[in-house]
Amino acid sequence: MYKLLIVDDNMRERNGVSNLKIWNELGFDEIYTAINGQDGYEKALEIKPVLVISDVSMPVMDGLVMARKILRSMPDAKFIFMSCFDDSEYIRSAIDLNAFAYMLKPINIDKLKECVIKILNISETEQIQKNKIAQMQDQIKKNLPIIKEQIVRDWFYGNIPDGKYENLSPLDLDIRRFHAVAGLQINNFDKLTENSDYKDKYLIINLIVSLLNNLQIDGIRCISFIHAKNEIGIMMYIDEAEDIDDATNVCIDVFDYIKTEMNEQLNIDVSLYIGGVSEFYEEVPNLFEVADKFMQNGICAKNNSIIFAKEVQIANDTFDYDISNLKNEIFTIIENGSTEDIEAFVKKYISTDEMQSVLAVRRFVLTVITILQLVLYEMGENLNAIFDDEFFVWEKITRYDTIFEVRNLLKNILRFSVEYLQEKKGNRNLRLVNDIKKIVAEQYASLKSMEQIASQTYFSAVHANMIFKKQTGYTIFDYLTHYKIEQAKKMLATGNYKIYEVSDYLGYKSKNYFSALFKEYTGVTPSQYRNSAVIEKKE
Repeated sequence: MYKLLIVDDNMRERNGVSNLKIWNELGFDEIYTAINGQDGYEKALEIKPVLVISDVSMPVMDGLVMARKILRSMPDAKFIFMSCFDDSEYIRSAIDLNAFAYMLKPINIDKLKECVIKILNISETEQIQKNKIAQMQDQIKKNLPIIKEQIVRDWFYGNIPDGKYENLSPLDLDIRRFHAVAGLQINNFDKLTENSDYKDKYLIINLIVSLLNNLQIDGIRCISFIHAKNEIGIMMYIDEAEDIDDATNVCIDVFDYIKTEMNEQLNIDVSLYIGGVSEFYEEVPNLFEVADKFMQNGICAKNNSIIFAKEVQIANDTFDYDISNLKNEIFTIIENGSTEDIEAFVKKYISTDEMQSVLAVRRFVLTVITILQLVLYEMGENLNAIFDDEFFVWEKITRYDTIFEVRNLLKNILRFSVEYLQEKKGNRNLRLVNDIKKIVAEQYASLKSMEQIASQTYFSAVHANMIFKKQTGYTIFDYLTHYKIEQAKKMLATGNYKIYEVSDYLGYKSKNYFSALFKEYTGVTPSQYRNSAVIEKKE
């Protein structure tokens, strides 16, 4: 049913129009009248009629002025104007106001009815469109989190056209100061899906996405999306940082908080690979590309840590070598090579300064092992004699999925072969433990991962770690960290070093990260420990 407003200063004409029988036929159940334009304007705002029929010339405010004022508040209002004058100026003004008719008095009822029917049809069509738009807006509102995730995913993958970033503001995705781009990798994902209470792997990954997207930290906005079965892309907005250094520190603190919460609350081990911190929209895809390559190629060890992926050069995926020369190099190493010779050989072909694809590195290592097998055969030996099972070697190469693992596997195959040929017996375990402790004691300030230590032994990182833990009760990485913390305690106890000086000396680029690690191991912050030690010394 519809509302009708009739505006005319002539009471007889006003009542005449309002009492027409067509209104009931056309579905108008509420008919209102007004005596002038001002009265009509006020009533229109109050009752919101579907149609206003108004005289043009009236005291106080004429019909055209009234219509203009009504349209400012009710842009969908429909008008029919009446007049005793066939005035061209009035007609042009009515047309400008999108009036549906300009009728001369006395009104032709049939023409009026025809015009009103047309207006009602148009109004119904507009209402249907409004309802559809409202439904769409409601649906968009419900799906807004999914839409935002998809937009950030497209952004990370470089699918947002240049110059379209201004459209991100209505979705609260705009960069107001700085942003950090990162990838999160669940380290114990397979174990979780097999042994934990979380039976559905999708539940785990979506749970983490939900927690990240609902992070409640002042000055921080976070949007994440599923990148792979155990990997998540993260866009962290740092809205209140003073400069890039401040933003980087905030980024470290927040990611450390996220990592700790995942560990303690959900028993989920995660590594966070930070592509970088920036203030420019255009840098997002490049920063994520770097973070993703670190995740996929294992440039850093996955030890439940936070990794900065900065200034990485991409190497060519082809290896430049001559088969004949390669065989001679391998023969020389096997015949009388040292640890340094093996290290130099591996470094020559598999760089630690550039990023190469795992597939290319794996292909090269397969070639080296094939040549090694030939060299051993010529010496009356074979891989089976050295490793008990030749299949073990080939299976390891194809199973490892990071450059660190494949690279260290090659070094350890060569070292173990050299060691086997040079001394076929002897207890290597104790020597390994002593070697690792010596490496840590001499190089702890520059060491950052288990792989760096294991790479200087005759064993793979996994095997060396297993032996070391069995002998000492510590993993290699825990021993390194424990040793660094003990050195930090000694330096802090003197009271002569600032926190950042200790952090830098121990090889931690971020003071915040060092402080969080120190507290995790000692239960107090570095400054608290230093102050307590200084007080005890004075007493």
